[in-house]
Amino acid sequence: MRTRIARLLAGGLTFTGYTPAWLAGQAGVAGGLALVISTVIAAVLLPAQLYLEFWQMWLLITAGLLMLWTAWTLREPQPPLDLSADPSQSEPTHRPYAQVDRWERRLSVTSGDPEWYTRVVRDRMTELVAERLRQRHGFRLATDPQRARAVLGEELFGFLTEPVTTTPDPARLDRLLTRIEEI
Repeated sequence: MRTRIARLLAGGLTFTGYTPAWLAGQAGVAGGLALVISTVIAAVLLPAQLYLEFWQMWLLITAGLLMLWTAWTLREPQPPLDLSADPSQSEPTHRPYAQVDRWERRLSVTSGDPEWYTRVVRDRMTELVAERLRQRHGFRLATDPQRARAVLGEELFGFLTEPVTTTPDPARLDRLLTRIEEI
């Protein structure tokens, strides 16, 4: 059950693996490499008495490197999530998403703590459902709650909008997840 929720939360918003920290790291590497390249170009142009603004040259090279790296990483195919054909086996045989492990750990910590469950799991599930409603049905959960109630059903709508007093049992979670996957 936890694996199913973790897969939904980790991959539900088309997770590609490119996090803000990864992007910041790439920008830092590109900026450092551009600094070296700009210094070499400035040293070559100096004896020829050609002068370019160093910061403009650095910025242009950094932007060019980032565009090249982004194009390169986007053209690399992402490995698909290869799940076992046997539905009774709850663990996937291959896990390209490290986020699934993280969500499984989060779910195991939240059992029995409604406040923590609300912040860690239910709020993320609400974001996922809201995005699915926006993309697939053309309305927002927050602005059109009556349509959302009709599409989601009473149980899921209540779970997403009402305060959590107890963490849901596995049977209820299974019903909720099945309904989310149907949306």
